[in-house]
Amino acid sequence: MPATAPVNGSAQPLQTAQGGSSGGNSRREATTNYEVDKTVRVTRNATGTIKRLNAAVVLNHRSVTDAKGKTSTTPISAEEMEKLTALVKETIGFNADRGDSVKLINAPFKVEKPPVEEALPLWKQPETQDLLRTLAVPGALTLLAMIIVFGAVRPALKAAQPAQPQRQLDAVVDDVQALPSPPTAQAAALPALEAPVVDMRLNQARALAKENPAAMANIVRGWSAKEAA
Repeated sequence: MPATAPVNGSAQPLQTAQGGSSGGNSRREATTNYEVDKTVRVTRNATGTIKRLNAAVVLNHRSVTDAKGKTSTTPISAEEMEKLTALVKETIGFNADRGDSVKLINAPFKVEKPPVEEALPLWKQPETQDLLRTLAVPGALTLLAMIIVFGAVRPALKAAQPAQPQRQLDAVVDDVQALPSPPTAQAAALPALEAPVVDMRLNQARALAKENPAAMANIVRGWSAKEAA
């Protein structure tokens, strides 16, 4: 391995032993230290290793629809099976040296059709029931208000009205019944009315007198004025 420059540039001389004579032998020793490169490598293995991988895949038959719209199933061809096998191997990380194996099988699947649910009536559908629940409270309040108005308020208003208009109405009806008949010549020229028609006209006159007493009174006054003339 390559060595770097020595740590100490020059050797340190050793101290010579002092002897009795100055002309004796002397010895010098030097030590050279070199720095050596050091590489530390840490390898951590995975928590688990795959020793062998086996995979099996089952493929359904291919669905084919003919010109008449009928659907049928046909097996997958051998060429397509090879392509699919290669795709599966690539997906799972197939390793032949490790002893992995992949098997693809083509078989028809048994598909059960779900039962056809009968259509619910309109009033049983969740949307309709939600709508009825939403309208239940306003509808109940409206019905209660109508009961109060027609059952209590309206009779109270009728009871508070004076009885004089009713007596005037009876007088007007009596006047209508006591109207003079037309002259005999005019009566002969008019077509004869049947009894139901007369009763119907009388009922209409009574209804008009009850609904609008003032208008009926004006009609009677007009007839009286014509008779007086």
